[in-house]
Amino acid sequence: MSYGEAIERAGLYCGIYSMLSWLQSCLDTPQLDRFDKWVARWSDCCQCRKPYGMWQYTNKLEIDGKIFDGDYAYKDYPAIIKSMG
Repeated sequence: MSYGEAIERAGLYCGIYSMLSWLQSCLDTPQLDRFDKWVARWSDCCQCRKPYGMWQYTNKLEIDGKIFDGDYAYKDYPAIIKSMG
């Protein structure tokens, strides 16, 4: 059983967060394809070759003088997780 499968067996939602280069070189395996990906690539475009559900496009998003990571979510994760019970 994989780590992701163990997480799901525990009733939790499993996704994989990784920088793009690591995702494409070290984590590019069919066993991980079924898990959503959250890709960290600080750029104007993500360029991930496989499907992904979130993209972290910066670590310098300024809101009211504070710095945050900037992310796009392409799926409604709260609804997905809620539907799992």
